[in-house]
Amino acid sequence: MDLNQILECISKWNDLRVAKDSDTINSLFKEGNSFLFETDNFVTGKDIFMHVYPGVTSEGELKFFLISSQNDNDEICASAESAAPYITVCDLSENEILGGGIDPKDAVGRIENWKHYHTEWIHNQVNTPENIFQAFVIPSEDIINGDDLRIYLGLKNVESGFEADLIIYDSVGNKVSLNSQFYDMVRLVPPFGPGALQQSDFYLLQAK
Repeated sequence: MDLNQILECISKWNDLRVAKDSDTINSLFKEGNSFLFETDNFVTGKDIFMHVYPGVTSEGELKFFLISSQNDNDEICASAESAAPYITVCDLSENEILGGGIDPKDAVGRIENWKHYHTEWIHNQVNTPENIFQAFVIPSEDIINGDDLRIYLGLKNVESGFEADLIIYDSVGNKVSLNSQFYDMVRLVPPFGPGALQQSDFYLLQAK
Protein backbone atom coordinates (compact mmCIF):
# COMPACT_ATOMS: atom_id res chain seq x y z
CA MET A 1 0.00 0.00 0.00
CA ASP A 2 1.22 3.52 -0.68
CA LEU A 3 0.98 6.32 1.86
CA ASN A 4 -2.23 7.78 0.44
CA GLN A 5 -3.96 4.40 0.65
CA ILE A 6 -2.79 3.98 4.24
CA LEU A 7 -4.02 7.46 5.16
CA GLU A 8 -7.39 6.70 3.55
CA CYS A 9 -7.70 3.56 5.69
CA ILE A 10 -6.89 5.49 8.88
CA SER A 11 -9.42 8.13 7.84
CA LYS A 12 -12.15 5.51 7.31
CA TRP A 13 -11.57 4.24 10.86
CA ASN A 14 -11.89 7.78 12.17
CA ASP A 15 -15.10 8.28 10.15
CA LEU A 16 -16.60 5.31 11.99
CA ARG A 17 -15.49 6.82 15.31
CA VAL A 18 -17.06 10.19 14.49
CA ALA A 19 -20.27 8.49 13.35
CA LYS A 20 -20.26 6.39 16.56
CA ASP A 21 -21.00 3.41 14.32
CA SER A 22 -20.41 0.69 16.89
CA ASP A 23 -22.19 -1.98 14.82
CA THR A 24 -19.77 -1.58 11.91
CA ILE A 25 -16.77 -1.31 14.23
CA ASN A 26 -17.77 -4.53 15.97
CA SER A 27 -18.20 -6.29 12.63
CA LEU A 28 -14.57 -5.46 11.77
CA PHE A 29 -13.32 -7.50 14.73
CA LYS A 30 -15.16 -10.69 13.73
CA GLU A 31 -12.12 -11.80 11.75
CA GLY A 32 -9.82 -12.18 14.73
CA ASN A 33 -8.31 -11.18 18.05
CA SER A 34 -4.68 -10.42 17.14
CA PHE A 35 -2.14 -9.61 14.47
CA LEU A 36 1.41 -10.73 13.68
CA PHE A 37 4.22 -8.17 13.53
CA GLU A 38 7.54 -9.21 12.01
CA THR A 39 10.08 -6.85 13.51
CA ASP A 40 12.79 -6.91 10.83
CA ASN A 41 14.40 -3.47 10.44
CA PHE A 42 12.08 -1.78 12.92
CA VAL A 43 13.75 1.28 14.49
CA THR A 44 13.99 0.80 18.26
CA GLY A 45 15.52 2.68 21.18
CA LYS A 46 15.00 4.06 24.66
CA ASP A 47 12.91 7.06 23.60
CA ILE A 48 11.40 5.50 20.48
CA PHE A 49 7.87 4.11 20.42
CA MET A 50 5.86 1.87 18.17
CA HIS A 51 2.72 3.65 16.91
CA VAL A 52 -0.11 1.27 16.04
CA TYR A 53 -2.95 2.70 13.93
CA PRO A 54 -6.17 0.86 13.07
CA GLY A 55 -7.53 1.42 9.58
CA VAL A 56 -10.26 0.16 7.29
CA THR A 57 -9.71 -0.70 3.63
CA SER A 58 -12.15 0.11 0.81
CA GLU A 59 -13.12 -3.59 0.95
CA GLY A 60 -14.11 -3.19 4.60
CA GLU A 61 -11.17 -5.07 6.12
CA LEU A 62 -9.54 -4.01 9.38
CA LYS A 63 -5.78 -3.48 9.17
CA PHE A 64 -3.20 -2.32 11.69
CA PHE A 65 -0.43 0.02 10.55
CA LEU A 66 2.77 0.01 12.62
CA ILE A 67 5.45 2.69 12.39
CA SER A 68 8.29 3.84 14.62
CA SER A 69 7.69 7.21 16.29
CA GLN A 70 11.04 8.25 14.78
CA ASN A 71 9.50 8.01 11.30
CA ASP A 72 5.98 9.22 12.13
CA ASN A 73 6.57 12.86 11.25
CA ASP A 74 6.01 15.39 8.47
CA GLU A 75 9.65 15.39 7.34
CA ILE A 76 9.58 11.68 6.51
CA CYS A 77 6.08 11.76 5.03
CA ALA A 78 6.89 14.74 2.81
CA SER A 79 10.03 13.13 1.41
CA ALA A 80 10.16 11.62 -2.06
CA GLU A 81 10.16 8.13 -0.54
CA SER A 82 7.42 9.05 1.97
CA ALA A 83 6.66 7.09 5.13
CA ALA A 84 5.22 4.05 3.34
CA PRO A 85 8.46 1.99 3.42
CA TYR A 86 8.58 2.46 7.20
CA ILE A 87 5.01 1.29 7.78
CA THR A 88 4.21 -2.38 8.38
CA VAL A 89 0.70 -3.47 7.41
CA CYS A 90 -0.72 -6.23 9.64
CA ASP A 91 -3.86 -8.31 9.09
CA LEU A 92 -6.27 -9.21 11.85
CA SER A 93 -6.43 -12.96 12.48
CA GLU A 94 -7.81 -15.39 15.03
CA ASN A 95 -5.34 -17.16 17.30
CA GLU A 96 -5.50 -19.26 20.41
CA ILE A 97 -4.70 -17.40 23.61
CA LEU A 98 -0.96 -17.76 24.02
CA GLY A 99 1.02 -20.91 24.61
CA GLY A 100 1.73 -23.28 27.44
CA GLY A 101 4.83 -21.40 28.53
CA ILE A 102 2.88 -18.28 29.48
CA ASP A 103 2.76 -17.44 33.15
CA PRO A 104 1.25 -13.96 33.79
CA LYS A 105 -2.46 -14.51 34.40
CA ASP A 106 -3.22 -10.83 33.95
CA ALA A 107 -2.27 -11.00 30.27
CA VAL A 108 -4.56 -13.94 29.58
CA GLY A 109 -7.33 -12.27 31.56
CA ARG A 110 -7.17 -9.15 29.42
CA ILE A 111 -7.30 -11.17 26.22
CA GLU A 112 -10.27 -13.13 27.59
CA ASN A 113 -11.96 -9.83 28.50
CA TRP A 114 -11.72 -8.74 24.86
CA LYS A 115 -13.14 -12.04 23.68
CA HIS A 116 -16.16 -11.87 25.96
CA TYR A 117 -16.86 -8.16 26.40
CA HIS A 118 -15.51 -6.17 23.44
CA THR A 119 -18.89 -5.96 21.65
CA GLU A 120 -20.59 -4.34 24.62
CA TRP A 121 -17.51 -2.25 25.40
CA ILE A 122 -17.38 -0.80 21.86
CA HIS A 123 -21.09 0.05 21.94
CA ASN A 124 -20.51 1.99 25.17
CA GLN A 125 -17.10 3.45 24.34
CA VAL A 126 -18.10 5.26 21.13
CA ASN A 127 -20.50 7.37 23.20
CA THR A 128 -17.85 8.57 25.66
CA PRO A 129 -16.02 11.92 25.23
CA GLU A 130 -12.79 10.13 24.23
CA ASN A 131 -14.56 7.67 21.92
CA ILE A 132 -12.77 4.51 20.76
CA PHE A 133 -8.99 4.48 20.28
CA GLN A 134 -7.25 6.11 17.31
CA ALA A 135 -3.82 4.64 18.01
CA PHE A 136 -1.76 2.61 20.48
CA VAL A 137 1.73 3.49 21.68
CA ILE A 138 4.22 0.78 22.70
CA PRO A 139 7.76 1.41 24.05
CA SER A 140 10.27 -0.15 21.67
CA GLU A 141 13.43 -0.32 23.81
CA ASP A 142 13.23 -4.08 24.38
CA ILE A 143 11.93 -5.08 20.96
CA ILE A 144 14.35 -7.51 19.35
CA ASN A 145 14.56 -7.23 15.58
CA GLY A 146 14.02 -10.59 13.95
CA ASP A 147 11.47 -11.77 16.51
CA ASP A 148 7.86 -12.24 15.44
CA LEU A 149 5.44 -10.56 17.80
CA ARG A 150 1.87 -11.79 18.10
CA ILE A 151 -0.08 -8.78 19.38
CA TYR A 152 -3.45 -9.51 20.98
CA LEU A 153 -6.34 -7.14 21.59
CA GLY A 154 -7.26 -6.88 25.23
CA LEU A 155 -9.40 -5.06 27.76
CA LYS A 156 -7.88 -4.17 31.11
CA ASN A 157 -9.88 -3.44 34.22
CA VAL A 158 -9.91 0.21 35.29
CA GLU A 159 -11.99 2.11 37.79
CA SER A 160 -14.56 3.11 35.17
CA GLY A 161 -14.85 -0.41 33.72
CA PHE A 162 -12.55 -1.45 30.85
CA GLU A 163 -9.83 0.22 28.80
CA ALA A 164 -8.49 -1.06 25.48
CA ASP A 165 -5.10 -2.75 25.61
CA LEU A 166 -2.62 -4.69 23.50
CA ILE A 167 -0.85 -7.76 24.88
CA ILE A 168 2.49 -8.53 23.24
CA TYR A 169 3.61 -12.14 22.86
CA ASP A 170 7.16 -12.80 21.68
CA SER A 171 6.83 -16.01 19.68
CA VAL A 172 10.60 -16.53 19.64
CA GLY A 173 11.27 -15.94 23.31
CA ASN A 174 7.96 -17.59 24.30
CA LYS A 175 7.04 -14.83 26.70
CA VAL A 176 4.14 -12.45 27.05
CA SER A 177 6.05 -9.25 27.07
CA LEU A 178 9.22 -7.40 26.32
CA ASN A 179 9.73 -6.67 30.01
CA SER A 180 8.30 -7.87 33.30
CA GLN A 181 5.87 -4.97 33.48
CA PHE A 182 4.03 -5.95 30.30
CA TYR A 183 0.71 -4.79 31.67
CA ASP A 184 1.92 -1.21 31.97
CA MET A 185 3.59 -0.90 28.56
CA VAL A 186 0.83 0.15 26.21
CA ARG A 187 -0.75 3.59 26.04
CA LEU A 188 -3.63 4.60 23.81
CA VAL A 189 -4.82 7.84 22.28
CA PRO A 190 -6.94 9.73 22.82
CA PRO A 191 -6.53 11.25 25.40
CA PHE A 192 -4.22 14.00 24.22
CA GLY A 193 -3.14 17.09 26.08
CA PRO A 194 -1.07 18.35 29.02
CA GLY A 195 0.47 15.50 30.93
CA ALA A 196 -0.55 13.06 28.19
CA LEU A 197 0.56 12.19 24.67
CA GLN A 198 0.47 15.08 22.21
CA GLN A 199 -1.52 14.86 18.99
CA SER A 200 1.37 16.53 17.17
CA ASP A 201 3.42 13.36 17.77
CA PHE A 202 1.07 11.35 15.54
CA TYR A 203 1.57 12.65 12.05
CA LEU A 204 -0.49 9.93 10.37
CA LEU A 205 -3.53 11.13 12.32
CA GLN A 206 -3.04 14.72 11.18
CA ALA A 207 -2.21 13.89 7.57
CA LYS A 208 -5.31 11.83 6.84
